[in-house]
Amino acid sequence: MNINRFLLHAFALVCLTASAQASAQYSLEAESLKLYGGTYSTDCANPAAPKLRMADTLNVEYNHKRMTGTNLMASASYLDPNPPPNYQMAMLGDVRDGARLIFVVYRDKTGLYIQLMADDPKVEAALTGVLGKAQLKAKYRDCDAASRVPLPKPVAQAAPANPDSVANWDFVRDKKFKNLYHKTLGSKVRLDWLATLEGPAPPVKVITVAGSEYRLLSVCKDHDCSDNNTVILYSPASKTVYGKIYESGKTTLIGKPSTQVAAELDRLWKSEWRQQQ
Repeated sequence: MNINRFLLHAFALVCLTASAQASAQYSLEAESLKLYGGTYSTDCANPAAPKLRMADTLNVEYNHKRMTGTNLMASASYLDPNPPPNYQMAMLGDVRDGARLIFVVYRDKTGLYIQLMADDPKVEAALTGVLGKAQLKAKYRDCDAASRVPLPKPVAQAAPANPDSVANWDFVRDKKFKNLYHKTLGSKVRLDWLATLEGPAPPVKVITVAGSEYRLLSVCKDHDCSDNNTVILYSPASKTVYGKIYESGKTTLIGKPSTQVAAELDRLWKSEWRQQQ
């Protein structure tokens, strides 16, 4: 292969890798926008009321003033480890010098609503300048509720114990699962309790999430359960692994779960590791 052809192949490989990474990231934002995007307001019937718009950018609009966040990033675990009631997800948008405007989405019995956050005092001050203090902490209700596709209800259904009564470490003895799981763990594979799935653990369960059947594996670090634990979803049929890892207050999602699967991982994690406390 001559040098020009080699360089062409190398360039194509880099482009494909970058494209795949961008697509994986974009899919989470795209799915989140499909579920939660639109217009929110303190009074949807009043055109002059403060409005939030979540689309390809995040916009805060009131009294001819506006703040915009770009380069959106969705996060289902932004408020971990102890998210408030009704929390769904957060959408973050860049404002200035790495500081971000944050739309935190909640869902109660009346529908969706958003509350504003900022991860920088200057952004919060600018938000106050746009909205005023009274509107900064307000609930912005969903103005598109009538036309919105209904959000999926939680569909995880725990079956009794796995019919085969296998333990967590039995899965790691399966070469196919082990290779897939360790690849999904990435650098976390260096943590022995995670790599081996050996430690205090409830029984393996068979559950259904978003119409797909998974094995639910849960394990914690021996002698340190409350601060180091995980829940893992494994689908033998689709050969996919998703998980939520909790380490001393820090949460990591593995396997690039969708918004719905990430939310279910959070619910399962609370059920396995927080309801006993």
